[in-house]
Amino acid sequence: MTLIGEVDMAAIADLHHHLVGILAADDSPDLFIDLGLVTFLDSSGLAFLVTTHNTLQWKGGRLTIVGATPQIRRLVEISGLIAILKVAPS
Repeated sequence: MTLIGEVDMAAIADLHHHLVGILAADDSPDLFIDLGLVTFLDSSGLAFLVTTHNTLQWKGGRLTIVGATPQIRRLVEISGLIAILKVAPS
């Protein structure tokens, strides 16, 4: 799953809808979310990532974040979510 542009409250409903489709197709999915083209990520975007992580974990899958820019990686770190979310090295 590749996210592009701003990941904020306005985008979350569409992202959840897309995620439901992915989860319906696979009982224990491992999902990679590419954030390389994300220009803005707010707290609702972080919450989406945590919710996705929790949902996948519950279904026996894993979430891996790839392509995180230095700014987004820093946001994940200072929010304390680096202990929860798997962020692959760039």
